Amino acid sequence: MTNEDETLWIVFNGEIYNFRSYGIVLFKRHVFRTKSDTEVIVHLYEEKGESCAAELNGIFAFAIWTRKSAHYSLPDHMGIKPLYYAMTNEAFLFSSE
Repeated sequence: MTNEDETLWIVFNGEIYNFRSYGIVLFKRHVFRTKSDTEVIVHLYEEKGESCAAELNGIFAFAIWTRKSAHYSLPDHMGIKPLYYAMTNEAFLFSSE
């Protein structure tokens, strides 16, 4: 999933329990294509960066790719939904359950 201008892309596994409360606020400032918890993470990341993970209540793992800086963000959230990653000479690999 992506944000409005496709500068952020997310791969997500899990469930965010408090996403609706953020969605109500974020809906006023962003264009939503869905009503999913995944899209709320994307828009919250746009506003708060990597610290957004600390505000989310749930069991989750996600990776965000930022086109502007070619940056990957892999927040670690208590290991409930494990996130595995490896860097090789050929690629950056990651997965969850």
